[in-house]
Amino acid sequence: MQPFLFQTAQPDRQPFRPVQAVLAWLRYELYTQKLNSPLGYVLLTLMAFGVARIIGVGGTAGATWLIGSLVLIPALLVSVFHVRFGLLLLTGASFFILGLKRWLPGDPPVTLFIDAGVAALLFGVFLRQISRRDWQFLAAPLTFVMVLWLVYNVLELLNPVAPTQLSWIFAVRGQAWIFLLYAVGLYVFDDLKYLRRLAFMWVAIVTLSAVYGLVQEFFGLRGFEWKWALANADNYSLIEGGRRTFSFFSDPAIFGNLLSVTSLFTLVFITLSRMPLMRKALLAGALLLMLAAMLTTGTRTAWLILPAGYGLVMLLTLNLRIWLTGLLGVGLGALIWFMAPATPQVQRIKESFVPERTASFRLRMNEENDAQPFIYRYPMGSGVGTTGGWGQRITPDEPLAQLPAKGGYLRMAVETGWIGLILYLALICTALITSIRGYFRAEHYQLRTWYAAFAGVIFALALAEYTHQTLTQMPLNLLFCLSLAAVVRLRGVTPAA
Repeated sequence: MQPFLFQTAQPDRQPFRPVQAVLAWLRYELYTQKLNSPLGYVLLTLMAFGVARIIGVGGTAGATWLIGSLVLIPALLVSVFHVRFGLLLLTGASFFILGLKRWLPGDPPVTLFIDAGVAALLFGVFLRQISRRDWQFLAAPLTFVMVLWLVYNVLELLNPVAPTQLSWIFAVRGQAWIFLLYAVGLYVFDDLKYLRRLAFMWVAIVTLSAVYGLVQEFFGLRGFEWKWALANADNYSLIEGGRRTFSFFSDPAIFGNLLSVTSLFTLVFITLSRMPLMRKALLAGALLLMLAAMLTTGTRTAWLILPAGYGLVMLLTLNLRIWLTGLLGVGLGALIWFMAPATPQVQRIKESFVPERTASFRLRMNEENDAQPFIYRYPMGSGVGTTGGWGQRITPDEPLAQLPAKGGYLRMAVETGWIGLILYLALICTALITSIRGYFRAEHYQLRTWYAAFAGVIFALALAEYTHQTLTQMPLNLLFCLSLAAVVRLRGVTPAA
């Protein structure tokens, strides 16, 4: 028998948890009271004073940053916890972000928003891999070459010839972009349905840009576009006084090359895939709009990389429909060459295949001849970011800073030397070999169609890099990275129903 005289009843108490209590209180204030309480009045008042202060001090630029933050912060959170949806957001934003600079006040660093998006996606991938600990999706020869290229760019920080390391800090971001986006693409491209959704958004946005480019051609530029064009002589000469359209992209060259590779991608699917006739008709309509808009961009490279990329697809597939379509394109090209009137648009198409007639091609050849002795002498080059725009900003007194280096390969050879150029070409060759091997090993027609389309896109972008810095400019660099990831991941993807 237990004693009872000194027993007292003990209440059933839960241990006090301050964090849970605070969260419960906040949940009550936000969701139940909906800030209709003293706390809500204080918070809303402070927010009103804060917004007024930001706009009062920063003016229109401050308001722009405020609105951008309200959009960016939720987008970053979504990207961390929903990587697939975040990649869709990032891809869509990359098509519009540079065009926004035309009507935003000042010169806001809008590319930092894209960098933040890439960082959020990468952080989201790492969060998931903490529990999964499965890094097999990175195992590929292309990944090995990519890592070599990234390590070499890091070692460029120690380049003894570089006049300063400050240019490396700013310019190496573009090289790191390729690997980071490639890694994110490898993680998410395990489902053909998702890849189809991403490709549909890509083609839809480019079709929309083609429509707007045609509006610019037939109805002229808008007021804010003329304001941007007349801001300095470089912008005005870039669009040749309004004769070249650029849609909502940064310049006509990017617009034209983007239309070209998207037309190539669309044409391969129209010809090879077994999709319903109505869907093919919609793609054919989009293709015609993109080809029409290409005429207005005045980009010679676009008309060269389209048949070159399609020629690779013809040799890869040896498909009758592909060859018939290619021969039809050759026939149309012959008609344009011999019978079309000598309009500026037709003249630019002809100059694409006889570039030695153009002043821009002769200028590039002179740049290459002048740079060759330096490239042979310094195998690591002059340092990342020492030519072009970054060189003129950071080290304007250096002779190489005045080298325009419009071609991507020339810039690569001057800045990273012939060692860096060889590694870069090895990266592209490995990507093409991966796509070609994947095509012949694929057993399902859907996978073969995807491999052929991405092989053509990678080859076309690699050719465009000779005349423009295509693979470091949005949104072409993003499409290039995702194409590399796709040709690696397609080998383990189940065909969609």
